[in-house]
Amino acid sequence: MNTLLQSLIVAIGGAIAVKTNEFFAASLPIWLSVVLAAALSAAFVFGSNGLFGLLRSHLPGFRRLVDPRAQFEGRWAVRVDREDRPFSFAEISFNKVSRDHVYTGVAFGSSGEVTADWVASGMKFDLAANAINFVATVTIAHHSEDRQSHPTWGLLRFQRDPSSGLLTTAHGTIVDLGTYVRKIEFLMERISEQEVIAALGKKEIWTERDKAKLVQLHYSKL
Repeated sequence: MNTLLQSLIVAIGGAIAVKTNEFFAASLPIWLSVVLAAALSAAFVFGSNGLFGLLRSHLPGFRRLVDPRAQFEGRWAVRVDREDRPFSFAEISFNKVSRDHVYTGVAFGSSGEVTADWVASGMKFDLAANAINFVATVTIAHHSEDRQSHPTWGLLRFQRDPSSGLLTTAHGTIVDLGTYVRKIEFLMERISEQEVIAALGKKEIWTERDKAKLVQLHYSKL
């Protein structure tokens, strides 16, 4: 919940405490009036926080109103200058259980086979710079006996489309901390819901095959 909304709830809770105390003070001892007023104020604040947390978790439209981090949510096509895994599908989503954002993705070879995947949580948002810092666990060749998992540090720097105001592209940098350290640059482009429906004939993206087809069609239009 953003700071302004939190401050508003606390302010309303304080006003409730004052008015409640004035109401009860006429017929109850002062100590009991203060206790009841404080209890009602606390109940309002905790209840409001719980309600807003519930709405924020389950209603993306409401989350976009109260949480500026929601503007980064979406599906993204990723282009990397590497022959072994030239493109990837990535998603920034909100986890309803942990109430935090998660950055996940899967990389594909030129023929569409899965070559790697990653997951990052506990991301650090820089809203002023439209950027996200993250540490991800990357799994290489996860369908083979030679699979390897290792940490990767990364930075995503987003650009806003001047006409729509949406974050539509991002330049990414990761530092691969595997067997040897290497730096990789990549470009992310937002995938709209209309593009998903046009490519897959449905809104949902369930399988790795769906993700591979989607990003292949996305880049075939360029």
